[in-house]
Amino acid sequence: MYFSVLGSGIGHSSRRVVSANHISKADQYGAHMIGTDGKMVWRTGEWSLTWQGKTGDPLPLKGYWTCIELLDTDGVWKDKVQTWNITPAPATTKTAAAETK
Repeated sequence: MYFSVLGSGIGHSSRRVVSANHISKADQYGAHMIGTDGKMVWRTGEWSLTWQGKTGDPLPLKGYWTCIELLDTDGVWKDKVQTWNITPAPATTKTAAAETK
């Protein structure tokens, strides 16, 4: 199952998404252990990308993410849970616009 700003469903999304400059930066403090066996961690970070809007104009987006990873038997960390959000752009107010003039 997948969830996205475009909708949700089972399987892979069939909608074509065009994005560029996708950057994901992990939190500076690294992984945080869950339990005592050292096989599960949670991480946090931030992301940004430029999305192609409905009109074709670039639409910059950014937000934060979290994940839980499990150390698999093959020695590779695999995501078990991912969450993310989109941080809204700051609202422009008449006062703020007047102060910049």
